[in-house]
Order: sequence, then structure tokens, then C-alpha cells
Amino acid sequence: MIINDLKDDGVIHQIRGSLAAGKESKVYTAIGPDSTLRILKIYLTVSAEFKKRLQYIAGDPRFSDIKPGSRSLIAAWARKEFKNMHAARAAGVRVPRPIAVKKNVLVMEFVGDSEGNAVRPLIESKVTSGDYREVIEQVTILYQKARLVHADLSEYNIFKTESGIMLFDFGSAVDVQHPNSKQFLVRDVMNINRFFEKRGIEVLEAAQAVEKIKGEKK
Repeated sequence: MIINDLKDDGVIHQIRGSLAAGKESKVYTAIGPDSTLRILKIYLTVSAEFKKRLQYIAGDPRFSDIKPGSRSLIAAWARKEFKNMHAARAAGVRVPRPIAVKKNVLVMEFVGDSEGNAVRPLIESKVTSGDYREVIEQVTILYQKARLVHADLSEYNIFKTESGIMLFDFGSAVDVQHPNSKQFLVRDVMNINRFFEKRGIEVLEAAQAVEKIKGEKK
């Protein structure tokens, strides 16, 4: 089993408990070396949701050998998120540190307190205009330095940590050269703006924010 392989490799020692569950994956906390906490994200190999995700892989040369409808798609999705997180982190974007990936299982650092309480997403947090500016800044770094568009950004996968705004869920992220990258970026910005506007925060016009993120603002 994959979990046993991760234990044998010294990546985790044991699973601690369930953290979240969705249509595509289940997320657990796990104990790593030196009793450190880690996150275990297990993509569901029977999930029909992944059929909708081909648009985020099609056109990406890293995954040109993936066949639609096969289990290899889900394993590729896990590898894609792992690689995207590495690229984003290397560029200076705040993301959890990716640790390992094996087939449909992704391991990353735990972000939260020593008691095992995970940080909360924006949807569960009080937000300020400074938080909005910081989200735009992180998306800008992601675009200009990592050359990626998140493509699935919302108040549910943006987290407010002690270090600042942190982005999660990079499985959908695409290279800026992807044929749909502009469409995905506009959608990300509109999602961000919609949330902050509902919270009474003044936001940039979507077109203005996109220009700023892409470095086209005069």
C-alpha cells in the first residue's frame, strides 16, 4: 500500500486524524519524523470529478502522455500539484512546503499550531483591505516569477497565517502559456473580488487587477 511505502521511506510515521473531505480528495494530518505534523492529501481514485479536470492538464507538455479516464490522470494530478507547489515556493509565493508525492498521495507540511489546529481559510476569517492587497501580491508573484496561474482560487483555499496570506490547492494551476491561462486568471480575480466586496472591502476593477498581476499596468 502507498501509505506503508511512505512509512517505509520515513516520510510519515502514522496517520493522526481526518482534516477535510471533498469530492476529489481526503485530507489527513500525519505524524512525521521528530513528531512533526504533516498533511496527507489522498486523491480519490474512483472520483468522477477528475474527468472535468482534463482542461487543466491538456496542453501541458509535462503530462502529454496522460490518457483521459485512466487512473494515470489522478496520479498525474498529484504530481502536477507537487511540481506546481515547488515552483510557486521557489518563486517566493507563500505555499505549504511540498514533501513527497507517490501515486495518488501528496504529502506537505502542516500549517497550524502545535496542538494540531490547522489555519483557517479566508471564508472563516476576518479580513482587511491589507489582506486583499496581499492576495493580489501573491497572485502577482505566482504569475510573474513562477509563471503560473492558480486557476481555482477562492476564499476556500486562501489562508490567513501568522506569516501572511498563503495559497493552497495547486492541482489546477497552469503555465502562463496554457491556452486558457488568461481566462483562468480573470476567473481567479473575479472570485477574489467577489469575496472581498461581500466583506465590504474596496477592490480593484477586475481588468485593472489582471493588468497589475501581469505587469502590464502603466
